[in-house]
Amino acid sequence: HCGVGFLRFDSNKVGPNPFALARGKIDEAELKEIGTAIDKYRASASQMKLIALVHHHPISVQKPIWHKPEWYQQIFGWFQESTGEFENSSAFLHWLQEKGIPMVLHGHKHIPHFSTQNGTIIVGCGSSTGKVKTMVDRETYMSLNIITIDGSKAIVRLRAERLHGAGLEETASYEMIMANHIVP
Repeated sequence: HCGVGFLRFDSNKVGPNPFALARGKIDEAELKEIGTAIDKYRASASQMKLIALVHHHPISVQKPIWHKPEWYQQIFGWFQESTGEFENSSAFLHWLQEKGIPMVLHGHKHIPHFSTQNGTIIVGCGSSTGKVKTMVDRETYMSLNIITIDGSKAIVRLRAERLHGAGLEETASYEMIMANHIVP
């Protein structure tokens, strides 16, 4: 039996750089608050896999070829090939490692993504509503992730629909070892 616990982080904060629009930040006070709660319930936390939830990107994600930039990005040349991570993301990822939290789920730019960084599984959820602009008119990229946790293994499956009503098809699948380093 493997229980799962979710840790909710609020990255919808403006960092010290006012020109880093929509990047977000997780402040140190929140890390301390959640860390204290984990330490308080260490015995029960050691019996479950903890997963972090955050809105903004904890790492830079390559934009796929189907992703269409917003009109203002095209006009002002703000379109980059990858997304920006939130302002103190490296400290956040280090904190996850220290606390033994093996996975983080994020959203923000509606780009489905799977990767690992220093043993932390990072999953970008994509767009379950299809509200992401694509290079082809009337084409969508509605997607969802199915995450199965079986002991120390996590299986992440991406299912996507390109045309409304065409049905979800599996486009990618990844198996990763999901370690949890919290000890009593």
